[in-house]
Amino acid sequence: MKLTTGQLLAYAAPTVALQAMLVPLYNFLPPVYYSAEVGMVALTVATLFAVGRFWEAIIDPLVGALSDRTKSRFGRRRTRSFPHGFWCCRRAVLRRSICSFGW
Repeated sequence: MKLTTGQLLAYAAPTVALQAMLVPLYNFLPPVYYSAEVGMVALTVATLFAVGRFWEAIIDPLVGALSDRTKSRFGRRRTRSFPHGFWCCRRAVLRRSICSFGW
C-alpha cells in the first residue's frame, strides 16, 4: 500500500510539535545540569550525547530491518514487543525498589 505525500505529512505532523518542545530541553538542559550539578565538562557531555546519537543511527535501521523480516503468527512486532515490555516494566519496578530518591 503506497501512502500519499499528504498522508505521510499528516502522520508526521504530531512529531513537529513534540520536537518543538523537546529540542530546547535536549540542547540546553544537559549542559547546564551536568556541568553545574554533576561537575562534568561540557565537552564530555557533548561527547556522550554524540556517541549516543551515532549508536542510534547504526542500531535503529538494523533493529527495524530485523523487525520487518520477523514472521510469526502473532505479527511482525508483537513477538518482540511483549517480552521487551515485560522486561522494561520489571526493570522499572526493580529500579524503583532499589533506588530510593526520597519519594
